[in-house]
Formats: sequence, C-alpha cells, structure tokens
Amino acid sequence: MIITRRELFGLAAGGALLRAQDNGQRPVFRVKVDMVVLAFTVTDNRNHYINGLKPSDFKIYEDGILQKLNTFAEGGKPPVGVLQDGRVQPLVEGKTEGGPGLDRPDAFVGTNVFILFDTSNFMYHGFVYAEDAIADFVRGLDRADSVAVYTFSRNLSRAANLTRDHNDAISGLRKSVAGDDTALYNGLLLTLRDAAKVPGRKVVIVFSNGPDNASMVAPDDV
Repeated sequence: MIITRRELFGLAAGGALLRAQDNGQRPVFRVKVDMVVLAFTVTDNRNHYINGLKPSDFKIYEDGILQKLNTFAEGGKPPVGVLQDGRVQPLVEGKTEGGPGLDRPDAFVGTNVFILFDTSNFMYHGFVYAEDAIADFVRGLDRADSVAVYTFSRNLSRAANLTRDHNDAISGLRKSVAGDDTALYNGLLLTLRDAAKVPGRKVVIVFSNGPDNASMVAPDDV
C-alpha cells in the first residue's frame, strides 16, 4: 500500500505571533495549529487506487507520536466523525458524543469555491468561451463543494450565492451579460469579504484577461 500526500495545511489556527528579530534576521512566525487537514491517495503496488478504506485502516504520526483522527472522508462522500473508540458517526448539527470537533459540521464538508468572472468589455470576444469553461469547471467540482458565482465589470453582481446545487450556480452564470470597464480589485475585495463570513475551507478563483481600469481601491488594499 502506498500513500501519497498531496497537501497539508492548518485549520482552526489559534493565532499567529510575529516576532521581529533584534539581530536583523528575518521575522519568525509562531503558529498554534489545533487541527490540520491531510489529503492523500492510496494505491497498490500496481498503482491502482484503493477505495472503501476506513479510519481504522490509518495511523497518523507526528514526530513519532500517534495523532487522533477527528473526521474522515473519502472522495466526494460526506465526512464522518471519528469517536474516541474508533467508531464513526455522521457529522450533524448540535452536540454529539464525539466531543470537541464534531459539533462543527461545516468545517470539513467540501470547499467553498467563490468564482469571480470578469464580464467587462475586455472579455467581450471571449465571453462565451469563458462562460463555457467556468460551467465545465463547476460541473467538475466534488458534490460536497459549495460554489458561488460573482460577475464584475464596473460593479459586482452576485449571479449565484454560495450553494451546493451546482446546476443552480451554472444557471446564475448563464444569466451574466457583458458589461463596462474593469474594476477587478473592487470586485475581489467584496468577494473576499463575503468569503470571510463563511466557515471552513475557502478558495477564490478569478477568470479575467484585462487590466483593471476602474477600481476605487489599490491592489495593496485587497
């Protein structure tokens, strides 16, 4: 059995402390991380994917110390909580017998994807092709992923609010129309503010080919 680690990043960080060094060295960031998400694939000796694995099939060590699994998910399936005795249960609203970490269901259910689509006059000739490419991208997301589609030219329009109904998001996308000048940084700032209100993992993806010629905010303010 071969396990390939794809990504490792911290969630629910307790805060970062920046300490400047008096001796002129680069600053040191000290971060307390209460929980991390480990994404991986498992293959056999013929490089075939192995499916149907359970939390009990894995042991995760850090510096030689066995770590506790709080949640487990395979592919696009909903995640389950891992109890102290190794049993699993669905993540649901409210308290569960699993204790801390299991009363926050949205934290580990897919990724919140915010798509920012440039519909300004710079995109006029490639508008239809970009729209089709975005629709294909949305169709390729995991079922557990939520997606929002925002469009912008001079102003931002929320074509589809954050939803797990990918068809609904595509319907909102199809209603977009080519617009005016390009205010990319304005639209990006408003999108980031919306994303900040949502718990869990978040990704902002921008589809644009033109320069910003209409924003009221500077790049450093985003």
